[in-house]
Amino acid sequence: MNRAGPALALAAFIVVTSCGGDLDVGSSDEPAPYLAKIDASTLGDPPPADALSGIWVLSLEGDSYRLEQESFRVEEDFVLEEDEFVVSGVPAPEGAFNCYLERGERTLERTRGRYRIEMQDDELTLSLVEDPCPLRASILARTWRKSR
Repeated sequence: MNRAGPALALAAFIVVTSCGGDLDVGSSDEPAPYLAKIDASTLGDPPPADALSGIWVLSLEGDSYRLEQESFRVEEDFVLEEDEFVVSGVPAPEGAFNCYLERGERTLERTRGRYRIEMQDDELTLSLVEDPCPLRASILARTWRKSR
Protein backbone atom coordinates (compact mmCIF):
# COMPACT_ATOMS: atom_id res chain seq x y z
CA MET A 1 0.00 0.00 0.00
CA ASN A 2 1.31 3.44 -0.89
CA ARG A 3 1.41 5.37 2.41
CA ALA A 4 1.87 8.66 0.56
CA GLY A 5 -1.59 8.37 -1.01
CA PRO A 6 -3.84 10.53 1.23
CA ALA A 7 -1.30 13.33 1.69
CA LEU A 8 -0.63 13.46 -2.03
CA ALA A 9 -4.37 13.34 -2.71
CA LEU A 10 -4.79 16.27 -0.31
CA ALA A 11 -2.00 18.09 -2.13
CA ALA A 12 -3.84 17.49 -5.41
CA PHE A 13 -7.11 18.66 -3.81
CA ILE A 14 -5.36 21.80 -2.61
CA VAL A 15 -3.91 22.51 -6.05
CA VAL A 16 -7.28 22.00 -7.75
CA THR A 17 -9.22 24.15 -5.26
CA SER A 18 -6.71 26.90 -4.54
CA CYS A 19 -7.69 29.09 -7.49
CA GLY A 20 -4.31 28.86 -9.15
CA GLY A 21 -2.18 29.40 -6.04
CA ASP A 22 1.19 27.67 -5.94
CA LEU A 23 1.59 24.68 -3.64
CA ASP A 24 4.99 24.31 -2.02
CA VAL A 25 5.33 20.56 -1.72
CA GLY A 26 9.06 20.59 -0.99
CA SER A 27 11.39 17.77 -1.92
CA SER A 28 9.31 15.07 -0.21
CA ASP A 29 6.16 15.65 -2.29
CA GLU A 30 4.32 16.45 0.96
CA PRO A 31 2.48 19.74 1.52
CA ALA A 32 4.23 22.34 3.66
CA PRO A 33 3.05 22.35 7.28
CA TYR A 34 0.25 24.68 8.35
CA LEU A 35 0.27 26.92 11.43
CA ALA A 36 -2.43 28.32 13.71
CA LYS A 37 -2.20 30.43 16.85
CA ILE A 38 -4.58 28.98 19.43
CA ASP A 39 -5.73 30.45 22.74
CA ALA A 40 -6.63 27.68 25.21
CA SER A 41 -9.75 29.61 26.19
CA THR A 42 -11.19 28.75 22.75
CA LEU A 43 -10.67 24.99 23.23
CA GLY A 44 -13.74 24.12 25.24
CA ASP A 45 -15.78 24.83 28.32
CA PRO A 46 -14.13 24.70 30.74
CA PRO A 47 -10.95 25.44 28.80
CA PRO A 48 -8.05 23.00 29.16
CA ALA A 49 -4.71 24.02 30.60
CA ASP A 50 -3.08 27.20 29.35
CA ALA A 51 -0.21 24.95 28.26
CA LEU A 52 -2.24 24.28 25.10
CA SER A 53 -2.09 27.96 24.09
CA GLY A 54 0.45 28.91 21.45
CA ILE A 55 1.46 28.19 17.88
CA TRP A 56 0.29 24.82 16.60
CA VAL A 57 1.67 22.98 13.56
CA LEU A 58 -0.47 20.72 11.37
CA SER A 59 1.66 18.41 9.20
CA LEU A 60 0.57 15.79 6.67
CA GLU A 61 2.70 12.77 5.86
CA GLY A 62 1.53 9.69 4.02
CA ASP A 63 -1.81 8.65 5.51
CA SER A 64 -1.31 10.43 8.83
CA TYR A 65 -1.50 13.94 10.17
CA ARG A 66 0.42 15.35 13.11
CA LEU A 67 -0.54 18.15 15.48
CA GLU A 68 2.32 19.67 17.44
CA GLN A 69 2.72 22.43 19.96
CA GLU A 70 5.34 23.09 22.62
CA SER A 71 3.75 20.75 25.19
CA PHE A 72 1.60 18.52 22.97
CA ARG A 73 2.03 16.13 20.04
CA VAL A 74 -0.40 13.69 18.50
CA GLU A 75 -0.35 11.68 15.29
CA GLU A 76 -3.45 10.04 13.83
CA ASP A 77 -4.59 8.62 10.51
CA PHE A 78 -6.56 10.49 7.85
CA VAL A 79 -8.23 9.83 4.52
CA LEU A 80 -9.95 12.09 2.03
CA GLU A 81 -13.56 11.36 1.19
CA GLU A 82 -14.70 13.82 -1.49
CA ASP A 83 -14.42 17.27 0.14
CA GLU A 84 -13.90 15.91 3.66
CA PHE A 85 -10.79 15.35 5.75
CA VAL A 86 -11.63 12.25 7.82
CA VAL A 87 -9.41 11.55 10.83
CA SER A 88 -9.28 8.49 13.03
CA GLY A 89 -7.38 7.64 16.15
CA VAL A 90 -7.39 5.75 19.40
CA PRO A 91 -8.74 7.87 22.28
CA ALA A 92 -6.95 8.51 25.59
CA PRO A 93 -5.38 6.98 27.61
CA GLU A 94 -3.45 5.46 24.65
CA GLY A 95 -4.15 8.39 22.36
CA ALA A 96 -4.31 12.09 23.11
CA PHE A 97 -8.02 12.90 23.01
CA ASN A 98 -10.98 11.93 25.20
CA CYS A 99 -13.84 10.84 22.96
CA TYR A 100 -17.50 10.19 23.73
CA LEU A 101 -20.36 8.11 22.35
CA GLU A 102 -23.69 9.74 21.48
CA ARG A 103 -25.03 8.79 24.93
CA GLY A 104 -22.24 10.79 26.59
CA GLU A 105 -20.25 7.71 27.59
CA ARG A 106 -16.49 7.87 27.14
CA THR A 107 -15.14 5.41 24.58
CA LEU A 108 -11.76 3.74 24.22
CA GLU A 109 -12.53 2.48 20.69
CA ARG A 110 -11.00 4.03 17.57
CA THR A 111 -12.99 7.11 16.60
CA ARG A 112 -13.52 9.06 13.36
CA GLY A 113 -13.93 12.79 12.98
CA ARG A 114 -15.07 14.50 9.77
CA TYR A 115 -14.14 18.00 8.60
CA ARG A 116 -15.03 19.86 5.40
CA ILE A 117 -11.96 21.20 3.57
CA GLU A 118 -11.73 24.65 2.01
CA MET A 119 -8.56 26.06 0.48
CA GLN A 120 -7.87 29.63 -0.52
CA ASP A 121 -4.41 30.98 -1.26
CA ASP A 122 -2.20 29.87 1.67
CA GLU A 123 -5.07 29.03 4.01
CA LEU A 124 -6.53 25.61 4.71
CA THR A 125 -9.86 25.73 6.59
CA LEU A 126 -11.21 22.64 8.31
CA SER A 127 -14.86 23.00 9.33
CA LEU A 128 -16.32 20.51 11.77
CA VAL A 129 -18.90 18.10 10.34
CA GLU A 130 -18.79 15.69 13.29
CA ASP A 131 -16.23 14.44 15.80
CA PRO A 132 -16.79 12.58 19.07
CA CYS A 133 -13.54 14.03 20.46
CA PRO A 134 -14.23 17.63 21.58
CA LEU A 135 -10.61 18.71 22.09
CA ARG A 136 -9.53 17.32 18.71
CA ALA A 137 -12.44 19.15 17.09
CA SER A 138 -11.66 22.45 18.81
CA ILE A 139 -8.01 22.26 17.69
CA LEU A 140 -8.56 21.08 14.09
CA ALA A 141 -11.68 23.10 13.21
CA ARG A 142 -10.14 26.41 12.20
CA THR A 143 -8.17 28.13 9.48
CA TRP A 144 -4.55 26.99 9.17
CA ARG A 145 -1.97 29.12 7.36
CA LYS A 146 0.75 27.49 5.25
CA SER A 147 4.22 27.99 6.69
CA ARG A 148 6.93 29.33 4.42
